[in-house]
Amino acid sequence: MSAGQQSQRSMRDIALGQYADDLKARNAMMIQPDRLPDIPEPIKPPERIFVEPLKATAAFVPAPLQQSTFLPVIQGISSAAGGLVPALKT
Repeated sequence: MSAGQQSQRSMRDIALGQYADDLKARNAMMIQPDRLPDIPEPIKPPERIFVEPLKATAAFVPAPLQQSTFLPVIQGISSAAGGLVPALKT
């Protein structure tokens, strides 16, 4: 192999490397951003309707809360039974 041929191969190799690097650099460049559309106007909510408050009556008394009277009895019986079971096992 002659020195001239080796020199030509080296020059082609350098040129090919430069071409590959140029392609990589061009592909890595960021594209120019497109102009975005204008911001739309906000949507108006429906018109508010205010309701006048009701007048309070002096004679109004709220109904009492209903409470079960049977539930505390059942809870007491179950807690007493729960206390007896360990005593009976021993």
